[in-house]
Amino acid sequence: MNTQLEDAFVDSPPFGLREFSTKTLMLVQRALSYAGLKAEDADFIGAYICVSNGKTRPTESEVIHAFSDTPDSDLHEIMSYIVRVRQRQTEAAVEVADTPGKSDT
Repeated sequence: MNTQLEDAFVDSPPFGLREFSTKTLMLVQRALSYAGLKAEDADFIGAYICVSNGKTRPTESEVIHAFSDTPDSDLHEIMSYIVRVRQRQTEAAVEVADTPGKSDT
């Protein structure tokens, strides 16, 4: 295990948004469901912004406005942050054998 501080990766969400954790993802999915929207990029980011601002049950128009009112440069930073988090989650995934110990092969 690498414990060197200079190799540590620290990332924080832009613009005071919530950390993109499993809990946040679940709240975003719930907000999308409540607003009657699907998890398409624009709606997903709009719901993420709403949830970050404390609106866990936004309406469809609130989600659309949250996305529409965000400048393009800010959207790029938000999307880049989400991609980095998801990529680190994928890279950190650990597979565990069904039965620990020696394999029969």
